[in-house]
Amino acid sequence: MKLAEESRTFGGISPFGLQIGNPKRSVLALKQSRGENFYPYYAGFSESFAYNLLHSLKRRKELVVLDPWNGSGTVTSAATNLGVASVGIDINPVMVIIAKARLLSRYDIDSMLPLAAHILEESRIIKIPDCSGSLLRNWYDLATSKRVRKVGSAINKILTTEEYQNADFEIHNASCISSIAAFFYVALFRTVRSYLDGFKTTNPTWIKSAKDETNHISIRRDNFENCFLKQVSSLLSVIPSRWQDSELFESRILLGNSSLIDLPDQSIDIVLTSPPYCTRIDYAVATSPELATLGMTQSQYAAFRVEFMGTATNATATPTPIPEWGKSCIDFIKLVESHASKASSGYYYKNHCQYFGGLFKSISEINRVIKKKGTCCMVVQDSFYKNIHNDLPKIVVEMGSEFDLHFRQEMEFPSNRSMVSRNSRATKYVSNRTVTEKVIVLQREGV
Repeated sequence: MKLAEESRTFGGISPFGLQIGNPKRSVLALKQSRGENFYPYYAGFSESFAYNLLHSLKRRKELVVLDPWNGSGTVTSAATNLGVASVGIDINPVMVIIAKARLLSRYDIDSMLPLAAHILEESRIIKIPDCSGSLLRNWYDLATSKRVRKVGSAINKILTTEEYQNADFEIHNASCISSIAAFFYVALFRTVRSYLDGFKTTNPTWIKSAKDETNHISIRRDNFENCFLKQVSSLLSVIPSRWQDSELFESRILLGNSSLIDLPDQSIDIVLTSPPYCTRIDYAVATSPELATLGMTQSQYAAFRVEFMGTATNATATPTPIPEWGKSCIDFIKLVESHASKASSGYYYKNHCQYFGGLFKSISEINRVIKKKGTCCMVVQDSFYKNIHNDLPKIVVEMGSEFDLHFRQEMEFPSNRSMVSRNSRATKYVSNRTVTEKVIVLQREGV
């Protein structure tokens, strides 16, 4: 499918009156933004992009917006600021908690430091299960791992109902916690992260583990508690003011999978989202300290890594390519499979099939939940496998056309940031890889 030239623009007003600017978060914007400094996250688009697009919608207060890859909650935060009802879904409980924390009301701010002190008091006496199998042991000694888990358990005990106070709550029931509880988990996330500089790599989505016990970190209780309180204070300083405090609106943030959306048919007016790019980012590794903070064990983590769309870890069963994925997708997969480089016909072929299988199911679900004449705006970026161009925007358009989602507009923005730019070996195949980020506008047909 060839995209119409007259529909390719470089930002501005879409045919539907949508204000579409550059989705990328500039360094200056990040320095100036309060909400986007709430928690560093590599993936996603800027809140100003989401806010301006949603703000340009007519009848916006009667609409419901969905982001099925909600990440750190950019769309749900922007919608909340506008008084627009929204649903955010993410497979990662860490992201669900961060997105919920960003919705903390400014009316709760004065209560947070006294609550933080109460949480620490409770953590000193609370009993927890054995931590020897905890994912925290990748970096921390046993005593510090217990300290982290005690604070998490105290948050759970004080700020959740008895129904949800169990060992698995923090991982499996992230959808149920309040923004207040989520706020303190984020403070705990930041506390755990603050000691891990020695395990960082040049890849912002990867973190190393300790080689042996001698490399484990040991933190005294008073130092750890002081750090937690500092993180609480720091977070309070970047809570954005809500513009629509007096209005009633609904913002639901749910733990779930984009390929099986737990929403009724035709219940969404607009989808604003960005699927994981096809660059093999291991999102479980990227958030492993936070998953560990929530109590994830080593065995749970190993199983969890394969659940993400776009992960670097292959599942046992690989989807078989089907014609409905579109000609561009099938042609690309065939080129990957026949490439002469090592593992192209094995690991990399399976990995791409896994990605595109998940993307196709997710687009099918978006088509199911969006209303007739509803709009879907997706931020996507092309990439390369070796010297093979992966035109992901075109693949998305072709997959959408297999359902009722028809191409209406694309707006493109050259990108100077991609994972391949961090890999010096990539120049072996293509010396100058320019990737482009595009905002694809699809519309579901029907009356």
